[in-house]
Amino acid sequence: MWIVRTRRRVAATAAAGVLLLLGAGGGQAHASPRQDPSLSPNRTVTGQLEVPEALNLTLPAEADSEGYVAPSLPQYNYKFTPPGPVHNLRLVIDATDLRGIAEIKPNYEICKAKGLVVTCINKGKAQDHTYASWVTLTACPGARAGATGDLKYRLSVDESKTPVTATTQVTAGTPKLVISELPDRSGLRTGDIVELPFKLRNIGSTPVKEFSLGLGATPGLEIVRLPRNCQWESQGPFCDFRTPVAAGQTVQFSRPIAVRVTEEALRPWVGYRIEPRLLPDPADKRGTPGTAPPVSLVPTSGGDFAAAEEGYAGARKLELAAVGNHADFSVKADGLKSAGGLGEPASLTFSVRNEGPAAAFRIDNKDLVYLDITLPPGATVPAPSDDGGDGEEEEQDGRPCVPHGERVYRCPIGYFFESDEGLEPGEVRQVILPLADSAFTGSVTARLVPAPGFSTDDPNPANDIAAITANDRSKSESAAKSDANSAPSTGLIAGATATGSVAVLAAVTLVVRRRRPEGS
Repeated sequence: MWIVRTRRRVAATAAAGVLLLLGAGGGQAHASPRQDPSLSPNRTVTGQLEVPEALNLTLPAEADSEGYVAPSLPQYNYKFTPPGPVHNLRLVIDATDLRGIAEIKPNYEICKAKGLVVTCINKGKAQDHTYASWVTLTACPGARAGATGDLKYRLSVDESKTPVTATTQVTAGTPKLVISELPDRSGLRTGDIVELPFKLRNIGSTPVKEFSLGLGATPGLEIVRLPRNCQWESQGPFCDFRTPVAAGQTVQFSRPIAVRVTEEALRPWVGYRIEPRLLPDPADKRGTPGTAPPVSLVPTSGGDFAAAEEGYAGARKLELAAVGNHADFSVKADGLKSAGGLGEPASLTFSVRNEGPAAAFRIDNKDLVYLDITLPPGATVPAPSDDGGDGEEEEQDGRPCVPHGERVYRCPIGYFFESDEGLEPGEVRQVILPLADSAFTGSVTARLVPAPGFSTDDPNPANDIAAITANDRSKSESAAKSDANSAPSTGLIAGATATGSVAVLAAVTLVVRRRRPEGS
């Protein structure tokens, strides 16, 4: 007996599982001469097969006679319970219903095509966890947008006399929903409310049936009354829409979503993106819903879609520059630490902290500030290591401190662990600069300097400089002194134990991100 269950769709082209139960009918044993003697005669075989429920094929361009090749599909994952093999697995993939819509070809050695039918035979045992990409579908050059047909599957094994069948609906043409670009805003004050009049257009060839709009914002902005058809999820709020958008149609929200500017706003931005996913049932709980009346889609015209139509436009950003807020960046000298005795390699450690009250984020993901470290005569930084191995470069997070004038190294403070990551109030970036030799005297100075194209409106330049002075390196490590803006030396130990991500930058500098304590 075969039982087929199709799981609920969770994404536009996600696979929905088809659960197969393969076994002897009526509970009787049907022995096979090829069956392993160790297998129980009452054994029921349960297998899982991934089959896409729906598939859109992008129509080929007129100048492209070969058309657009869709990803190989489907990718099957077999897992049999209880463990053990089945025998002579036979899969027939029938695209007869797609004549004039799509072409099919096998791309697995055990598969053969006859017209629009591909037959794959796995002779002998089919073990657990067998993976295979069986066929590739290609939209026919003359396919009509919106034309649909069924891709049919038929699977059988020796252990069952009744095969299992499944179907994927294939549609020629692909919906492509893009979102308009909104103009940046400046001159905002704490407490101002900014409306976001989103417009969307389907520039694809088939209707968009349902989709989500995802929102994200840097610290300094908060959404005002989230609608009920939106919910807070781990990645931020999402708004679900089940109103179809026809090919070529432009729509807008029935009322704008709004954000409020807070005291943490410096140059924050709102990110918004389209997720053309198949939505769960409204009764399914998926995050915390909003409390305001729901927003809907209404037909409209206009909108700035020029950039969207030229390339990928699934995500956009809108900058909202606030006036009057600032972020006070400070630098602290943590200390000088040697790996051994006098003359051994050493390291300098400085910490850059955002004292607030505003969060520092850049919409272009470039640097926030630079830390310029000036070394005294005799202090040198070792060259980046080059093992001359197989030519593969070691993967690095971020960018190193680089020479910037005589005995000066410039260390970027900005984006390196995650995209769109800035520095919130209370957060710290720690810079550790290795030295080739600890036998030197003099003062090491670190100074914060602005990065091009960005200003924190820092109101306190007094804490933008720190120094570490090495007077007599023949004494203990505690003889390394720093100025009044310093803390006790933590050196490389701090780099190894600090909370947060750690990135080794081209064997030149180590940067540690420390998150602000809870409640600060």
